[in-house]
Amino acid sequence: MAGRSANGQSRETGRRDEFVRRNPEHRAENGNRQVRRPKLSMSPFNSNNLMVQNPYMVMWWSAAMPGAGHIMVGKIVKGFALFLWEFVVNTQSNLNEAIGYSMLGRFPEAKACLDLRWFFMYVPIFIFACWDSYRLTTEVNQFAVLAYREQSPISAMKVNSIEINYLAKTNPWVGVGWSLLAPGVGHLIARNTYQGCCGISLSSTNPTPWKLSIIRRSDCSARPLGF
Repeated sequence: MAGRSANGQSRETGRRDEFVRRNPEHRAENGNRQVRRPKLSMSPFNSNNLMVQNPYMVMWWSAAMPGAGHIMVGKIVKGFALFLWEFVVNTQSNLNEAIGYSMLGRFPEAKACLDLRWFFMYVPIFIFACWDSYRLTTEVNQFAVLAYREQSPISAMKVNSIEINYLAKTNPWVGVGWSLLAPGVGHLIARNTYQGCCGISLSSTNPTPWKLSIIRRSDCSARPLGF
């Protein structure tokens, strides 16, 4: 029995050492201790980290724009997928147009333009996005606390042939100001290329304020309000 247990422990140790050898990013600075929960992962184009966040704030952003809460948590692929889904379903259901008519008090026109088949597809995924972002935030918060306790090492720079990414202190209000002028540019300042490109592409598809004013004036002149 003792021999079999010793052999089992030696095989387990060998597998662990082989994993650490094949994955050097999971190796701690103070030895060969395997890092189970890294604090940060960085590529030349983007960075993702574990941090404690308020789950209600993340859920609120998911309610404002499905996918935004997931990107806050670090689930960038799922967040972009929900962004694309929201754009397609919202456009097909004419939801924004129906909301606009409702705010103007033109309820029959809002009811007529709304496509109920696409709208009922929108509702369950919207609820799922809010619930899933809250659930993910609570889980990531636990991982962030454990990673802090493990004192996981952080790689401060990544370089390849076309891009450089590094950790540096930046005034957050500079990013806020540029994001107000052009959504997505603030993320580029923080060297998060994926979020920045997504923000720029989304802002380019939205109508600018002067276009909205032209549409509102022409629409109201063609069809007067019913109140």
